[in-house]
Amino acid sequence: MDIGIKELGITLMVGAFTILGFEAILHYFFGKQLTGFFQGKLGFDDGAKNDEEDEVVQSSAPQGRRQERKKDRDQTVTVAVFVGLAFAVGIIAEDLSYKYVDSVQIPFKTIPAMLLPDDLIHKLDLPSMFDSRITTLIDDLENSPRPQWLAVDLARSEAFQISDPEHGLTIEQWIQNPARCKPAEQAIPACPSMGQIQTSILRLYYYSKNRVFADANYYDELKKIQARIEFARSLSLISFIYFVPAAVIGTMMAVRRLARRGPSSGRPGVAAVAGVLFCIYFFSTWAYERESDEFNKRTFGYFSSMLIAEQRQNDRLLQPAAARGIPPVPASVSAPGK
Repeated sequence: MDIGIKELGITLMVGAFTILGFEAILHYFFGKQLTGFFQGKLGFDDGAKNDEEDEVVQSSAPQGRRQERKKDRDQTVTVAVFVGLAFAVGIIAEDLSYKYVDSVQIPFKTIPAMLLPDDLIHKLDLPSMFDSRITTLIDDLENSPRPQWLAVDLARSEAFQISDPEHGLTIEQWIQNPARCKPAEQAIPACPSMGQIQTSILRLYYYSKNRVFADANYYDELKKIQARIEFARSLSLISFIYFVPAAVIGTMMAVRRLARRGPSSGRPGVAAVAGVLFCIYFFSTWAYERESDEFNKRTFGYFSSMLIAEQRQNDRLLQPAAARGIPPVPASVSAPGK
Protein backbone atom coordinates (compact mmCIF):
# COMPACT_ATOMS: atom_id res chain seq x y z
CA MET A 1 0.00 0.00 0.00
CA ASP A 2 2.84 2.40 0.88
CA ILE A 3 4.54 1.78 -2.46
CA GLY A 4 1.24 2.35 -4.29
CA ILE A 5 0.69 5.70 -2.58
CA LYS A 6 4.25 6.78 -3.42
CA GLU A 7 3.76 5.82 -7.07
CA LEU A 8 0.55 7.84 -7.24
CA GLY A 9 2.33 10.81 -5.67
CA ILE A 10 5.19 10.54 -8.16
CA THR A 11 2.74 10.44 -11.07
CA LEU A 12 1.00 13.53 -9.70
CA MET A 13 4.30 15.41 -9.31
CA VAL A 14 5.37 14.51 -12.85
CA GLY A 15 2.06 15.77 -14.22
CA ALA A 16 2.24 18.98 -12.20
CA PHE A 17 5.77 19.63 -13.41
CA THR A 18 4.71 19.04 -17.01
CA ILE A 19 1.81 21.48 -16.76
CA LEU A 20 3.70 24.16 -14.84
CA GLY A 21 6.73 23.89 -17.11
CA PHE A 22 4.52 24.59 -20.09
CA GLU A 23 2.84 27.39 -18.12
CA ALA A 24 6.21 28.98 -17.33
CA ILE A 25 7.18 29.09 -21.00
CA LEU A 26 3.82 30.59 -21.97
CA HIS A 27 3.99 33.21 -19.20
CA TYR A 28 7.61 34.36 -19.35
CA PHE A 29 8.10 34.02 -23.11
CA PHE A 30 4.73 35.06 -24.54
CA GLY A 31 2.88 36.69 -21.66
CA LYS A 32 0.05 34.13 -21.82
CA GLN A 33 -1.71 32.37 -18.96
CA LEU A 34 -2.95 28.80 -18.75
CA THR A 35 -3.64 28.28 -15.05
CA GLY A 36 -2.54 31.64 -13.64
CA PHE A 37 0.04 29.96 -11.41
CA PHE A 38 2.79 32.47 -12.19
CA GLN A 39 0.55 35.53 -12.09
CA GLY A 40 1.43 37.73 -9.13
CA LYS A 41 2.54 35.58 -6.26
CA LEU A 42 2.87 31.83 -6.80
CA GLY A 43 -0.64 30.46 -6.62
CA PHE A 44 -3.80 30.25 -8.68
CA ASP A 45 -4.44 34.00 -8.59
CA ASP A 46 -7.11 35.60 -10.72
CA GLY A 47 -5.68 39.08 -11.00
CA ALA A 48 -8.31 41.79 -11.39
CA LYS A 49 -11.12 39.40 -10.43
CA ASN A 50 -9.59 38.88 -7.01
CA ASP A 51 -9.22 42.66 -6.50
CA GLU A 52 -12.86 43.17 -7.42
CA GLU A 53 -13.99 40.48 -5.00
CA ASP A 54 -11.94 42.08 -2.22
CA GLU A 55 -13.74 45.36 -2.79
CA VAL A 56 -17.10 43.59 -2.58
CA VAL A 57 -16.11 41.92 0.67
CA GLN A 58 -15.21 45.28 2.19
CA SER A 59 -18.37 47.05 0.95
CA SER A 60 -21.03 44.69 2.33
CA ALA A 61 -20.57 42.08 5.05
CA PRO A 62 -23.37 39.59 4.07
CA GLN A 63 -22.65 39.96 0.40
CA GLY A 64 -18.98 39.80 1.13
CA ARG A 65 -19.34 36.52 2.97
CA ARG A 66 -21.30 35.06 0.06
CA GLN A 67 -18.65 36.21 -2.36
CA GLU A 68 -15.94 34.79 -0.12
CA ARG A 69 -17.67 31.40 0.02
CA LYS A 70 -18.06 31.46 -3.73
CA LYS A 71 -14.39 32.31 -4.07
CA ASP A 72 -13.43 29.38 -1.82
CA ARG A 73 -15.61 27.03 -3.86
CA ASP A 74 -14.06 28.26 -7.09
CA GLN A 75 -10.57 27.77 -5.73
CA THR A 76 -11.46 24.28 -4.52
CA VAL A 77 -12.82 23.36 -7.94
CA THR A 78 -9.74 24.85 -9.60
CA VAL A 79 -7.39 22.84 -7.42
CA ALA A 80 -9.43 19.66 -7.95
CA VAL A 81 -9.38 20.13 -11.72
CA PHE A 82 -5.66 20.84 -11.65
CA VAL A 83 -4.95 17.70 -9.58
CA GLY A 84 -7.01 15.55 -11.93
CA LEU A 85 -5.38 17.04 -15.00
CA ALA A 86 -1.93 16.70 -13.45
CA PHE A 87 -2.54 13.04 -12.69
CA ALA A 88 -3.71 12.33 -16.26
CA VAL A 89 -0.79 14.23 -17.78
CA GLY A 90 1.61 12.46 -15.39
CA ILE A 91 0.45 9.04 -16.56
CA ILE A 92 0.99 10.03 -20.20
CA ALA A 93 4.40 11.59 -19.48
CA GLU A 94 5.63 8.52 -17.56
CA ASP A 95 4.41 6.20 -20.30
CA LEU A 96 6.16 8.23 -22.99
CA SER A 97 9.42 8.38 -21.04
CA TYR A 98 9.29 4.61 -20.43
CA LYS A 99 8.71 3.79 -24.10
CA TYR A 100 11.29 6.21 -25.46
CA VAL A 101 14.04 5.28 -23.01
CA ASP A 102 13.63 1.53 -23.43
CA SER A 103 13.14 1.56 -27.20
CA VAL A 104 15.79 3.96 -28.55
CA GLN A 105 18.89 5.75 -27.33
CA ILE A 106 17.31 9.19 -27.44
CA PRO A 107 19.49 12.31 -27.29
CA PHE A 108 18.58 13.45 -23.78
CA LYS A 109 20.63 10.58 -22.32
CA THR A 110 23.69 10.90 -24.53
CA ILE A 111 24.16 14.68 -24.69
CA PRO A 112 26.41 14.84 -21.57
CA ALA A 113 28.63 12.08 -22.99
CA MET A 114 28.90 13.92 -26.33
CA LEU A 115 29.87 17.25 -24.75
CA LEU A 116 32.00 16.23 -21.76
CA PRO A 117 35.24 14.18 -21.62
CA ASP A 118 35.03 10.53 -20.61
CA ASP A 119 36.97 11.05 -17.37
CA LEU A 120 34.50 13.67 -16.19
CA ILE A 121 31.56 11.46 -17.19
CA HIS A 122 32.89 8.63 -15.02
CA LYS A 123 33.71 10.89 -12.07
CA LEU A 124 30.27 12.52 -12.08
CA ASP A 125 28.44 9.24 -12.76
CA LEU A 126 26.70 10.74 -15.77
CA PRO A 127 25.23 8.59 -18.57
CA SER A 128 27.72 7.33 -21.11
CA MET A 129 27.10 6.42 -24.72
CA PHE A 130 26.25 2.88 -23.67
CA ASP A 131 23.26 1.50 -21.82
CA SER A 132 23.67 1.63 -18.04
CA ARG A 133 23.00 -2.11 -17.89
CA ILE A 134 26.08 -2.61 -20.05
CA THR A 135 28.36 -0.27 -18.11
CA THR A 136 27.37 -1.85 -14.80
CA LEU A 137 29.14 -5.05 -15.91
CA ILE A 138 31.65 -3.85 -18.53
CA ASP A 139 33.34 -0.48 -18.17
CA ASP A 140 34.54 1.32 -21.33
CA LEU A 141 33.41 -1.44 -23.68
CA GLU A 142 34.35 0.45 -26.82
CA ASN A 143 37.94 1.51 -26.05
CA SER A 144 39.39 -0.59 -23.24
CA PRO A 145 36.84 -3.08 -21.86
CA ARG A 146 37.21 -3.76 -18.14
CA PRO A 147 34.75 -6.32 -16.70
CA GLN A 148 33.61 -5.42 -13.20
CA TRP A 149 33.86 -7.90 -10.34
CA LEU A 150 30.15 -8.56 -10.68
CA ALA A 151 30.59 -9.63 -14.30
CA VAL A 152 33.39 -11.98 -13.28
CA ASP A 153 31.22 -13.58 -10.58
CA LEU A 154 28.39 -14.07 -13.04
CA ALA A 155 30.76 -15.57 -15.59
CA ARG A 156 32.16 -18.02 -13.02
CA SER A 157 28.61 -19.06 -12.12
CA GLU A 158 27.86 -19.65 -15.84
CA ALA A 159 25.02 -17.12 -15.68
CA PHE A 160 25.46 -16.01 -19.30
CA GLN A 161 24.96 -19.55 -20.55
CA ILE A 162 21.63 -19.73 -18.73
CA SER A 163 20.14 -16.67 -20.40
CA ASP A 164 22.08 -16.81 -23.68
CA PRO A 165 22.84 -20.41 -24.71
CA GLU A 166 24.06 -19.27 -28.14
CA HIS A 167 26.89 -16.94 -27.12
CA GLY A 168 26.96 -17.22 -23.34
CA LEU A 169 29.99 -19.51 -23.11
CA THR A 170 32.04 -17.28 -25.42
CA ILE A 171 31.11 -14.20 -23.39
CA GLU A 172 32.08 -15.92 -20.12
CA GLN A 173 35.46 -16.99 -21.50
CA TRP A 174 36.08 -13.48 -22.81
CA ILE A 175 35.25 -11.92 -19.43
CA GLN A 176 37.55 -14.28 -17.51
CA ASN A 177 40.44 -13.97 -19.95
CA PRO A 178 43.05 -11.49 -18.61
CA ALA A 179 44.36 -11.02 -22.15
CA ARG A 180 40.90 -10.41 -23.58
CA CYS A 181 40.59 -8.89 -27.02
CA LYS A 182 38.98 -5.60 -27.91
CA PRO A 183 35.55 -6.39 -29.38
CA ALA A 184 34.90 -5.22 -32.91
CA GLU A 185 31.85 -5.06 -35.13
CA GLN A 186 32.33 -8.64 -36.31
CA ALA A 187 33.07 -11.61 -34.09
CA ILE A 188 36.17 -13.75 -34.54
CA PRO A 189 37.13 -17.01 -32.80
CA ALA A 190 37.43 -16.49 -29.01
CA CYS A 191 36.52 -12.81 -29.46
CA PRO A 192 32.83 -11.89 -29.45
CA SER A 193 31.56 -8.84 -31.25
CA MET A 194 30.39 -5.76 -29.43
CA GLY A 195 26.83 -6.48 -30.47
CA GLN A 196 27.00 -10.01 -29.06
CA ILE A 197 28.28 -8.72 -25.71
CA GLN A 198 25.56 -6.10 -25.45
CA THR A 199 22.81 -8.52 -26.43
CA SER A 200 24.04 -11.18 -23.99
CA ILE A 201 24.18 -8.70 -21.10
CA LEU A 202 20.67 -7.44 -21.82
CA ARG A 203 19.33 -10.99 -21.97
CA LEU A 204 21.00 -11.73 -18.65
CA TYR A 205 19.54 -8.55 -17.17
CA TYR A 206 15.95 -9.46 -18.03
CA TYR A 207 16.43 -13.04 -16.88
CA SER A 208 18.00 -11.87 -13.62
CA LYS A 209 15.24 -9.34 -13.04
CA ASN A 210 12.54 -11.98 -13.45
CA ARG A 211 14.29 -14.32 -11.01
CA VAL A 212 15.02 -11.63 -8.43
CA PHE A 213 11.54 -10.10 -8.57
CA ALA A 214 10.10 -13.49 -7.65
CA ASP A 215 11.57 -13.00 -4.17
CA ALA A 216 9.31 -10.81 -2.02
CA ASN A 217 12.16 -9.14 -0.12
CA TYR A 218 14.11 -8.31 -3.24
CA TYR A 219 10.94 -7.16 -4.99
CA ASP A 220 10.08 -4.57 -2.33
CA GLU A 221 13.58 -3.11 -2.33
CA LEU A 222 13.94 -2.96 -6.10
CA LYS A 223 10.44 -1.59 -6.58
CA LYS A 224 11.30 1.45 -4.44
CA ILE A 225 14.43 2.11 -6.49
CA GLN A 226 12.47 1.65 -9.70
CA ALA A 227 9.95 4.28 -8.60
CA ARG A 228 12.78 6.79 -8.11
CA ILE A 229 14.21 5.85 -11.51
CA GLU A 230 10.90 6.48 -13.26
CA PHE A 231 10.49 9.84 -11.51
CA ALA A 232 13.99 11.05 -12.42
CA ARG A 233 13.66 9.72 -15.97
CA SER A 234 10.35 11.52 -16.53
CA LEU A 235 11.70 14.81 -15.16
CA SER A 236 14.81 14.50 -17.30
CA LEU A 237 12.88 13.86 -20.51
CA ILE A 238 10.24 16.56 -19.91
CA SER A 239 12.74 19.23 -18.87
CA PHE A 240 14.87 18.43 -21.92
CA ILE A 241 11.85 18.72 -24.22
CA TYR A 242 11.02 22.11 -22.67
CA PHE A 243 14.61 23.35 -22.55
CA VAL A 244 15.31 22.94 -26.26
CA PRO A 245 12.52 25.24 -27.52
CA ALA A 246 13.06 27.57 -24.56
CA ALA A 247 16.72 27.99 -25.49
CA VAL A 248 15.91 28.48 -29.18
CA ILE A 249 13.08 30.94 -28.57
CA GLY A 250 15.06 32.79 -25.90
CA THR A 251 18.03 33.18 -28.24
CA MET A 252 15.81 34.47 -31.04
CA MET A 253 14.17 36.96 -28.66
CA ALA A 254 17.57 38.16 -27.43
CA VAL A 255 18.85 38.65 -30.98
CA ARG A 256 15.71 40.54 -31.95
CA ARG A 257 15.98 42.78 -28.88
CA LEU A 258 19.59 43.60 -29.67
CA ALA A 259 18.72 44.39 -33.26
CA ARG A 260 15.65 46.53 -32.58
CA ARG A 261 15.54 47.93 -29.08
CA GLY A 262 18.89 47.34 -27.45
CA PRO A 263 19.93 45.04 -24.59
CA SER A 264 17.93 46.81 -21.87
CA SER A 265 14.47 45.88 -23.10
CA GLY A 266 12.70 42.52 -23.28
CA ARG A 267 10.60 40.22 -21.20
CA PRO A 268 12.16 39.41 -17.80
CA GLY A 269 12.56 35.83 -16.67
CA VAL A 270 13.32 34.26 -20.07
CA ALA A 271 16.92 33.40 -19.24
CA ALA A 272 15.91 32.28 -15.74
CA VAL A 273 13.31 29.84 -17.08
CA ALA A 274 15.79 28.34 -19.54
CA GLY A 275 18.43 28.08 -16.81
CA VAL A 276 16.06 26.40 -14.37
CA LEU A 277 14.95 23.89 -17.02
CA PHE A 278 18.57 23.08 -17.82
CA CYS A 279 19.44 22.57 -14.15
CA ILE A 280 16.44 20.27 -13.68
CA TYR A 281 17.47 18.32 -16.76
CA PHE A 282 21.09 17.97 -15.67
CA PHE A 283 20.43 16.90 -12.07
CA SER A 284 17.53 14.61 -12.93
CA THR A 285 19.67 12.91 -15.59
CA TRP A 286 22.45 12.51 -13.05
CA ALA A 287 20.00 11.06 -10.49
CA TYR A 288 18.52 8.76 -13.14
CA GLU A 289 21.91 7.32 -14.02
CA ARG A 290 22.92 6.77 -10.38
CA GLU A 291 19.64 5.11 -9.47
CA SER A 292 19.77 2.95 -12.59
CA ASP A 293 23.27 1.80 -11.71
CA GLU A 294 22.16 0.89 -8.18
CA PHE A 295 19.18 -1.00 -9.55
CA ASN A 296 21.36 -2.90 -12.03
CA LYS A 297 23.95 -3.79 -9.40
CA ARG A 298 21.31 -5.18 -7.09
CA THR A 299 19.59 -7.11 -9.88
CA PHE A 300 22.79 -8.74 -11.12
CA GLY A 301 24.21 -9.12 -7.61
CA TYR A 302 21.17 -10.82 -6.10
CA PHE A 303 20.95 -13.18 -9.05
CA SER A 304 24.65 -13.99 -8.70
CA SER A 305 24.08 -14.77 -5.01
CA MET A 306 21.20 -17.07 -5.95
CA LEU A 307 23.39 -18.97 -8.41
CA ILE A 308 26.22 -19.32 -5.90
CA ALA A 309 23.83 -20.62 -3.23
CA GLU A 310 22.28 -23.08 -5.68
CA GLN A 311 25.71 -24.29 -6.78
CA ARG A 312 26.83 -24.86 -3.21
CA GLN A 313 23.64 -26.77 -2.48
CA ASN A 314 24.17 -28.98 -5.54
CA ASP A 315 27.80 -29.62 -4.64
CA ARG A 316 26.79 -30.58 -1.14
CA LEU A 317 24.21 -33.05 -2.43
CA LEU A 318 26.78 -34.61 -4.74
CA GLN A 319 29.30 -35.16 -1.94
CA PRO A 320 29.65 -38.64 -0.41
CA ALA A 321 27.45 -39.27 2.58
CA ALA A 322 30.41 -39.37 4.99
CA ALA A 323 31.61 -35.95 3.82
CA ARG A 324 28.17 -34.50 4.51
CA GLY A 325 28.19 -35.83 8.08
CA ILE A 326 25.64 -38.60 7.46
CA PRO A 327 26.51 -41.81 9.35
CA PRO A 328 26.87 -44.95 7.19
CA VAL A 329 23.97 -47.33 7.01
CA PRO A 330 24.72 -50.44 9.15
CA ALA A 331 24.96 -53.77 7.40
CA SER A 332 21.77 -55.84 7.55
CA VAL A 333 21.59 -58.36 10.38
CA SER A 334 21.46 -62.01 9.32
CA ALA A 335 18.18 -63.79 9.95
CA PRO A 336 18.07 -66.36 12.82
CA GLY A 337 19.03 -69.87 11.92
CA LYS A 338 21.26 -68.87 9.05
